[in-house]
Amino acid sequence: MVRRFRPHVIVLSEPTHPTGREFLQGIFQYAEEQGGWSLHYATRALRERPGEWLSLCDGVIARMPDDRTVRAIRRRGVAYVSLDYGRRPRRDRPQVGVADHAIGRKAAAFFVRQGARAFAYVGRTGKPWSERRLAGFRQEVRRRGGTVRVMDIMPFEAADAPMPWNLHERLGAWAKALPRPCAVLCANDEIGFHVAEACGLAGLRIPDELSLLGIDNDTLFCELCHPPLASIDPGHRRCGWRAAACLDRLMRGRLPQQAVELVPPGEIVVRRSADRLAITDPNLAAAVRYIEDHACEALNVSAVTAHAGLSRSVLQRRFKAAFGQTVHERIVQTRLEHACRLLVRTARPIGDIAEQAGFAHQSYMGAVFRRRLGLSPAQYRRTTPRDPRPEAP
Repeated sequence: MVRRFRPHVIVLSEPTHPTGREFLQGIFQYAEEQGGWSLHYATRALRERPGEWLSLCDGVIARMPDDRTVRAIRRRGVAYVSLDYGRRPRRDRPQVGVADHAIGRKAAAFFVRQGARAFAYVGRTGKPWSERRLAGFRQEVRRRGGTVRVMDIMPFEAADAPMPWNLHERLGAWAKALPRPCAVLCANDEIGFHVAEACGLAGLRIPDELSLLGIDNDTLFCELCHPPLASIDPGHRRCGWRAAACLDRLMRGRLPQQAVELVPPGEIVVRRSADRLAITDPNLAAAVRYIEDHACEALNVSAVTAHAGLSRSVLQRRFKAAFGQTVHERIVQTRLEHACRLLVRTARPIGDIAEQAGFAHQSYMGAVFRRRLGLSPAQYRRTTPRDPRPEAP
Protein backbone atom coordinates (compact mmCIF):
# COMPACT_ATOMS: atom_id res chain seq x y z
CA MET A 1 0.00 0.00 0.00
CA VAL A 2 1.32 3.47 -0.91
CA ARG A 3 1.50 5.55 2.23
CA ARG A 4 0.42 9.17 2.11
CA PHE A 5 2.67 11.85 3.51
CA ARG A 6 0.11 12.41 6.26
CA PRO A 7 -1.52 9.06 7.13
CA HIS A 8 -5.21 9.10 7.99
CA VAL A 9 -6.12 6.91 10.95
CA ILE A 10 -9.60 6.07 12.26
CA VAL A 11 -10.10 4.99 15.88
CA LEU A 12 -13.23 2.99 16.70
CA SER A 13 -13.56 3.43 20.47
CA GLU A 14 -16.35 4.92 22.55
CA PRO A 15 -15.13 8.15 24.24
CA THR A 16 -18.08 8.17 26.67
CA HIS A 17 -16.58 5.43 28.87
CA PRO A 18 -13.43 5.98 31.00
CA THR A 19 -11.73 2.95 29.45
CA GLY A 20 -12.40 4.23 25.93
CA ARG A 21 -11.06 7.66 26.86
CA GLU A 22 -7.88 6.13 28.26
CA PHE A 23 -7.34 4.19 25.04
CA LEU A 24 -7.88 7.36 23.02
CA GLN A 25 -5.45 9.38 25.14
CA GLY A 26 -2.73 6.79 24.61
CA ILE A 27 -3.35 6.72 20.85
CA PHE A 28 -3.40 10.51 20.59
CA GLN A 29 -0.21 10.71 22.66
CA TYR A 30 1.61 8.45 20.21
CA ALA A 31 0.25 10.36 17.21
CA GLU A 32 1.38 13.64 18.75
CA GLU A 33 4.85 12.28 19.41
CA GLN A 34 5.16 11.09 15.81
CA GLY A 35 3.67 14.18 14.19
CA GLY A 36 1.98 14.16 10.84
CA TRP A 37 -0.94 11.85 11.67
CA SER A 38 -4.48 12.83 10.74
CA LEU A 39 -6.34 11.11 13.57
CA HIS A 40 -10.08 10.81 14.10
CA TYR A 41 -12.26 8.76 16.41
CA ALA A 42 -15.36 7.26 14.87
CA THR A 43 -18.94 7.66 16.01
CA ARG A 44 -21.51 4.88 15.92
CA ALA A 45 -22.72 6.24 12.57
CA LEU A 46 -19.32 5.47 11.02
CA ARG A 47 -19.52 1.91 12.32
CA GLU A 48 -22.81 1.51 10.46
CA ARG A 49 -21.33 2.63 7.12
CA PRO A 50 -17.73 1.32 7.06
CA GLY A 51 -17.46 1.36 3.28
CA GLU A 52 -17.82 5.14 3.15
CA TRP A 53 -14.74 5.94 5.23
CA LEU A 54 -12.47 2.93 4.79
CA SER A 55 -11.42 4.12 1.34
CA LEU A 56 -10.22 7.38 2.89
CA CYS A 57 -7.98 6.00 5.64
CA ASP A 58 -4.62 4.24 5.91
CA GLY A 59 -5.17 2.53 9.22
CA VAL A 60 -7.80 1.55 11.79
CA ILE A 61 -7.56 0.93 15.52
CA ALA A 62 -10.75 -0.66 16.81
CA ARG A 63 -12.04 -1.69 20.21
CA MET A 64 -14.52 -4.56 20.11
CA PRO A 65 -15.64 -3.98 16.49
CA ASP A 66 -18.65 -5.82 15.13
CA ASP A 67 -18.16 -8.62 12.58
CA ARG A 68 -19.43 -6.49 9.71
CA THR A 69 -16.80 -3.80 10.33
CA VAL A 70 -14.01 -6.38 10.66
CA ARG A 71 -14.99 -8.01 7.36
CA ALA A 72 -15.07 -4.62 5.62
CA ILE A 73 -11.62 -3.72 6.94
CA ARG A 74 -10.17 -7.02 5.74
CA ARG A 75 -11.72 -6.67 2.27
CA ARG A 76 -10.15 -3.24 1.86
CA GLY A 77 -6.74 -4.44 3.03
CA VAL A 78 -6.37 -1.47 5.39
CA ALA A 79 -3.78 -1.73 8.19
CA TYR A 80 -5.73 -2.77 11.28
CA VAL A 81 -5.03 -3.26 15.01
CA SER A 82 -7.60 -4.52 17.50
CA LEU A 83 -7.76 -3.13 21.06
CA ASP A 84 -8.86 -6.49 22.36
CA TYR A 85 -7.75 -10.07 22.06
CA GLY A 86 -9.33 -13.44 21.43
CA ARG A 87 -10.45 -13.20 17.76
CA ARG A 88 -8.11 -15.53 15.84
CA PRO A 89 -5.07 -13.21 15.84
CA ARG A 90 -2.62 -12.99 12.95
CA ARG A 91 0.55 -10.94 12.61
CA ASP A 92 -1.03 -8.91 9.82
CA ARG A 93 -4.11 -8.29 12.02
CA PRO A 94 -2.51 -7.95 15.47
CA GLN A 95 -4.28 -7.50 18.77
CA VAL A 96 -3.15 -5.34 21.69
CA GLY A 97 -4.84 -5.65 25.08
CA VAL A 98 -4.38 -5.24 28.80
CA ALA A 99 -2.94 -8.30 30.53
CA ASP A 100 -6.02 -9.32 32.55
CA HIS A 101 -4.37 -12.46 33.95
CA ALA A 102 -1.42 -10.36 35.15
CA ILE A 103 -3.84 -7.89 36.77
CA GLY A 104 -5.39 -10.72 38.78
CA ARG A 105 -1.98 -12.05 39.79
CA LYS A 106 -0.82 -8.57 40.80
CA ALA A 107 -3.87 -8.14 43.03
CA ALA A 108 -3.25 -11.48 44.74
CA ALA A 109 0.42 -10.65 45.32
CA PHE A 110 -0.59 -7.29 46.83
CA PHE A 111 -3.01 -8.91 49.27
CA VAL A 112 -0.48 -11.60 50.21
CA ARG A 113 2.12 -8.91 50.95
CA GLN A 114 -0.40 -7.40 53.33
CA GLY A 115 -0.68 -10.73 55.13
CA ALA A 116 -4.12 -11.78 53.83
CA ARG A 117 -5.18 -15.38 54.42
CA ALA A 118 -8.75 -15.33 53.03
CA PHE A 119 -9.59 -14.18 49.49
CA ALA A 120 -12.72 -13.41 47.48
CA TYR A 121 -13.63 -12.09 44.04
CA VAL A 122 -16.69 -10.24 42.75
CA GLY A 123 -17.15 -10.30 38.98
CA ARG A 124 -19.45 -10.86 36.02
CA THR A 125 -19.91 -14.18 34.26
CA GLY A 126 -19.89 -13.89 30.49
CA LYS A 127 -17.46 -10.98 30.42
CA PRO A 128 -14.09 -12.31 29.18
CA TRP A 129 -12.09 -9.57 30.93
CA SER A 130 -13.73 -10.42 34.28
CA GLU A 131 -13.17 -14.15 33.83
CA ARG A 132 -9.51 -13.64 32.88
CA ARG A 133 -8.92 -11.45 35.93
CA LEU A 134 -10.48 -14.09 38.16
CA ALA A 135 -8.32 -16.79 36.54
CA GLY A 136 -5.13 -14.84 37.25
CA PHE A 137 -6.22 -14.00 40.80
CA ARG A 138 -7.16 -17.60 41.53
CA GLN A 139 -3.94 -18.94 39.99
CA GLU A 140 -1.74 -16.80 42.22
CA VAL A 141 -3.79 -17.46 45.36
CA ARG A 142 -3.71 -21.22 44.73
CA ARG A 143 0.03 -21.08 44.10
CA ARG A 144 0.36 -19.74 47.62
CA GLY A 145 -1.93 -22.41 49.09
CA GLY A 146 -5.19 -20.44 49.30
CA THR A 147 -8.67 -20.56 47.77
CA VAL A 148 -10.95 -17.86 46.33
CA ARG A 149 -14.64 -17.44 47.14
CA VAL A 150 -16.48 -16.01 44.13
CA MET A 151 -19.58 -13.83 43.89
CA ASP A 152 -21.12 -13.53 40.41
CA ILE A 153 -23.22 -10.38 40.40
CA MET A 154 -24.85 -11.14 37.07
CA PRO A 155 -25.89 -14.39 35.37
CA PHE A 156 -24.57 -14.92 31.86
CA GLU A 157 -27.87 -14.27 30.13
CA ALA A 158 -28.10 -10.80 31.69
CA ALA A 159 -24.45 -9.80 31.35
CA ASP A 160 -25.33 -6.54 29.57
CA ALA A 161 -28.34 -5.66 31.73
CA PRO A 162 -28.37 -2.94 34.42
CA MET A 163 -27.38 -3.88 37.95
CA PRO A 164 -30.29 -5.75 39.64
CA TRP A 165 -32.36 -3.78 42.15
CA ASN A 166 -31.53 -6.17 45.02
CA LEU A 167 -27.79 -6.23 44.32
CA HIS A 168 -26.73 -4.56 47.58
CA GLU A 169 -28.87 -6.94 49.63
CA ARG A 170 -27.33 -9.96 47.85
CA LEU A 171 -23.80 -8.61 48.13
CA GLY A 172 -24.24 -7.77 51.79
CA ALA A 173 -25.47 -11.26 52.66
CA TRP A 174 -22.58 -12.83 50.74
CA ALA A 175 -19.98 -10.52 52.32
CA LYS A 176 -21.23 -11.21 55.86
CA ALA A 177 -20.64 -14.93 55.28
CA LEU A 178 -16.98 -14.40 54.33
CA PRO A 179 -14.23 -15.23 56.82
CA ARG A 180 -12.77 -12.12 58.40
CA PRO A 181 -10.49 -10.43 57.71
CA CYS A 182 -10.85 -11.11 53.98
CA ALA A 183 -9.20 -9.59 50.89
CA VAL A 184 -11.76 -8.91 48.14
CA LEU A 185 -10.85 -8.16 44.52
CA CYS A 186 -13.56 -6.51 42.42
CA ALA A 187 -13.55 -7.00 38.63
CA ASN A 188 -13.71 -3.22 38.11
CA ASP A 189 -14.25 -0.06 40.12
CA GLU A 190 -17.97 0.15 39.40
CA ILE A 191 -18.41 -3.26 41.01
CA GLY A 192 -16.11 -2.14 43.83
CA PHE A 193 -18.40 0.82 44.45
CA HIS A 194 -21.41 -1.48 44.83
CA VAL A 195 -19.49 -3.85 47.13
CA ALA A 196 -18.46 -0.93 49.36
CA GLU A 197 -22.06 0.31 49.51
CA ALA A 198 -23.33 -3.18 50.35
CA CYS A 199 -20.73 -3.62 53.10
CA GLY A 200 -21.70 -0.29 54.64
CA LEU A 201 -25.38 -1.26 54.68
CA ALA A 202 -24.48 -4.65 56.19
CA GLY A 203 -22.43 -3.05 58.97
CA LEU A 204 -19.08 -4.45 57.76
CA ARG A 205 -15.98 -2.34 58.42
CA ILE A 206 -13.60 -1.56 55.56
CA PRO A 207 -10.67 -2.20 55.62
CA ASP A 208 -10.67 -3.78 59.11
CA GLU A 209 -12.93 -6.69 58.22
CA LEU A 210 -12.87 -6.61 54.39
CA SER A 211 -10.03 -5.13 52.35
CA LEU A 212 -11.34 -3.98 48.94
CA LEU A 213 -9.37 -3.53 45.72
CA GLY A 214 -10.87 -2.44 42.41
CA ILE A 215 -9.52 -2.36 38.85
CA ASP A 216 -9.41 0.59 36.40
CA ASN A 217 -8.47 3.41 38.81
CA ASP A 218 -11.61 5.25 37.72
CA THR A 219 -11.39 8.23 40.07
CA LEU A 220 -15.14 8.90 39.95
CA PHE A 221 -16.08 5.53 41.46
CA CYS A 222 -12.95 5.35 43.64
CA GLU A 223 -13.56 8.69 45.34
CA LEU A 224 -17.32 8.15 45.68
CA CYS A 225 -16.69 5.04 47.77
CA HIS A 226 -16.64 5.23 51.54
CA PRO A 227 -13.83 4.72 52.31
CA PRO A 228 -12.12 5.63 49.00
CA LEU A 229 -11.46 2.56 46.85
CA ALA A 230 -7.92 1.33 46.17
CA SER A 231 -7.51 0.29 42.55
CA ILE A 232 -5.13 -1.15 39.98
CA ASP A 233 -4.22 0.87 36.90
CA PRO A 234 -4.79 -1.76 34.18
CA GLY A 235 -2.71 0.11 31.61
CA HIS A 236 -5.41 1.22 29.16
CA ARG A 237 -3.52 4.34 28.14
CA ARG A 238 -0.30 2.38 27.62
CA CYS A 239 -2.36 -0.13 25.63
CA GLY A 240 -3.58 2.66 23.34
CA TRP A 241 -0.02 3.89 22.86
CA ARG A 242 1.24 0.40 22.02
CA ALA A 243 -1.65 -0.18 19.59
CA ALA A 244 -0.77 3.06 17.78
CA ALA A 245 2.90 2.04 17.61
CA CYS A 246 1.87 -1.34 16.19
CA LEU A 247 -0.35 0.31 13.58
CA ASP A 248 2.49 2.66 12.61
CA ARG A 249 4.70 -0.35 11.84
CA LEU A 250 1.94 -1.96 9.78
CA MET A 251 1.38 1.21 7.75
CA ARG A 252 5.12 1.18 7.01
CA GLY A 253 4.81 -2.39 5.71
CA ARG A 254 6.44 -4.06 8.74
CA LEU A 255 4.71 -6.91 10.55
CA PRO A 256 4.89 -7.05 14.37
CA GLN A 257 6.92 -9.83 15.97
CA GLN A 258 3.84 -11.34 17.59
CA ALA A 259 0.13 -11.48 16.80
CA VAL A 260 -0.97 -10.60 20.36
CA GLU A 261 0.69 -8.06 22.63
CA LEU A 262 -0.44 -7.88 26.25
CA VAL A 263 0.42 -4.69 28.11
CA PRO A 264 1.34 -5.27 31.78
CA PRO A 265 -0.66 -3.44 34.47
CA GLY A 266 0.54 -0.26 36.11
CA GLU A 267 0.77 0.52 39.79
CA ILE A 268 -1.76 -0.12 42.53
CA VAL A 269 -3.15 3.18 43.79
CA VAL A 270 -3.58 2.46 47.48
CA ARG A 271 -6.50 4.23 49.12
CA ARG A 272 -8.13 3.63 52.47
CA SER A 273 -10.20 0.60 51.39
CA ALA A 274 -7.01 -1.51 51.27
CA ASP A 275 -4.64 0.47 53.48
CA ARG A 276 -4.26 -2.15 56.16
CA LEU A 277 -1.62 -4.73 57.01
CA ALA A 278 -3.32 -7.95 58.11
CA ILE A 279 -0.16 -9.31 59.76
CA THR A 280 -0.63 -10.91 63.16
CA ASP A 281 3.04 -11.83 63.68
CA PRO A 282 4.59 -8.74 65.38
CA ASN A 283 8.12 -9.60 64.19
CA LEU A 284 7.00 -9.82 60.56
CA ALA A 285 4.95 -6.63 60.90
CA ALA A 286 8.04 -4.85 62.23
CA ALA A 287 10.13 -6.18 59.32
CA VAL A 288 7.60 -5.07 56.69
CA ARG A 289 7.20 -1.60 58.15
CA TYR A 290 10.99 -1.21 58.37
CA ILE A 291 11.37 -2.18 54.70
CA GLU A 292 8.64 0.29 53.68
CA ASP A 293 10.33 3.09 55.63
CA HIS A 294 13.95 2.39 54.61
CA ALA A 295 13.98 0.42 51.32
CA CYS A 296 15.21 3.44 49.38
CA GLU A 297 18.23 3.78 51.63
CA ALA A 298 21.28 1.49 51.76
CA LEU A 299 19.12 -1.25 53.26
CA ASN A 300 20.11 -4.90 53.41
CA VAL A 301 18.70 -8.10 54.88
CA SER A 302 20.94 -7.92 57.95
CA ALA A 303 19.47 -4.55 58.96
CA VAL A 304 15.92 -5.86 58.59
CA THR A 305 16.81 -8.95 60.60
CA ALA A 306 18.20 -6.85 63.45
CA HIS A 307 15.10 -4.65 63.53
CA ALA A 308 12.72 -7.63 63.49
CA GLY A 309 14.43 -9.19 66.51
CA LEU A 310 14.84 -12.61 64.87
CA SER A 311 17.71 -14.63 63.52
CA ARG A 312 18.29 -14.35 59.79
CA SER A 313 17.20 -17.94 59.08
CA VAL A 314 14.03 -17.68 61.19
CA LEU A 315 13.04 -14.36 59.61
CA GLN A 316 13.63 -15.68 56.09
CA ARG A 317 11.59 -18.81 56.78
CA ARG A 318 8.66 -16.93 58.31
CA PHE A 319 8.77 -14.19 55.67
CA LYS A 320 8.75 -16.68 52.80
CA ALA A 321 5.89 -18.64 54.35
CA ALA A 322 3.80 -15.50 54.96
CA PHE A 323 4.44 -13.51 51.77
CA GLY A 324 5.80 -15.97 49.22
CA GLN A 325 8.99 -13.94 48.75
CA THR A 326 12.32 -13.41 50.47
CA VAL A 327 13.25 -10.31 52.44
CA HIS A 328 15.59 -9.22 49.64
CA GLU A 329 12.85 -9.66 47.03
CA ARG A 330 10.54 -7.47 49.13
CA ILE A 331 13.21 -4.77 49.34
CA VAL A 332 13.73 -4.80 45.56
CA GLN A 333 9.98 -4.76 44.92
CA THR A 334 9.49 -1.76 47.22
CA ARG A 335 12.29 0.08 45.42
CA LEU A 336 10.73 -0.77 42.06
CA GLU A 337 7.35 0.60 43.12
CA HIS A 338 8.96 3.84 44.33
CA ALA A 339 10.88 4.19 41.05
CA CYS A 340 7.64 3.71 39.09
CA ARG A 341 5.99 6.52 41.05
CA LEU A 342 8.93 8.86 40.46
CA LEU A 343 8.96 8.10 36.73
CA VAL A 344 5.33 9.17 36.27
CA ARG A 345 5.21 12.01 38.82
CA THR A 346 8.50 13.73 37.98
CA ALA A 347 10.70 14.63 35.03
CA ARG A 348 13.91 13.74 36.86
CA PRO A 349 16.70 11.93 34.99
CA ILE A 350 16.44 8.14 35.21
CA GLY A 351 19.89 7.92 36.81
CA ASP A 352 18.76 10.23 39.63
CA ILE A 353 15.60 8.18 40.10
CA ALA A 354 17.62 4.96 40.35
CA GLU A 355 19.72 6.50 43.12
CA GLN A 356 16.72 7.94 44.96
CA ALA A 357 14.84 4.63 44.79
CA GLY A 358 17.77 2.82 46.40
CA PHE A 359 19.25 0.99 43.40
CA ALA A 360 23.03 0.78 43.38
CA HIS A 361 23.25 1.44 39.62
CA GLN A 362 20.95 2.65 36.87
CA SER A 363 21.75 -0.47 34.86
CA TYR A 364 20.60 -2.68 37.75
CA MET A 365 17.31 -0.78 37.98
CA GLY A 366 16.88 -1.24 34.23
CA ALA A 367 17.42 -4.98 34.56
CA VAL A 368 14.80 -5.16 37.35
CA PHE A 369 12.29 -3.21 35.23
CA ARG A 370 12.77 -5.46 32.23
CA ARG A 371 12.61 -8.66 34.28
CA ARG A 372 9.50 -7.72 36.30
CA LEU A 373 7.57 -5.37 34.00
CA GLY A 374 8.85 -6.26 30.54
CA LEU A 375 9.75 -2.59 29.91
CA SER A 376 12.79 -0.39 30.35
CA PRO A 377 12.40 2.61 32.73
CA ALA A 378 12.29 4.94 29.71
CA GLN A 379 9.55 2.87 28.06
CA TYR A 380 7.57 2.78 31.30
CA ARG A 381 7.76 6.57 31.60
CA ARG A 382 6.83 7.14 27.96
CA THR A 383 3.83 4.81 27.96
CA THR A 384 2.42 5.59 31.42
CA PRO A 385 0.04 8.54 31.88
CA ARG A 386 1.43 11.41 33.90
CA ASP A 387 0.24 11.43 37.49
CA PRO A 388 -1.60 14.70 38.26
CA ARG A 389 -0.61 14.57 41.93
CA PRO A 390 2.20 16.83 43.16
CA GLU A 391 5.77 15.77 42.42
CA ALA A 392 7.03 13.11 44.81
CA PRO A 393 9.69 14.36 47.23
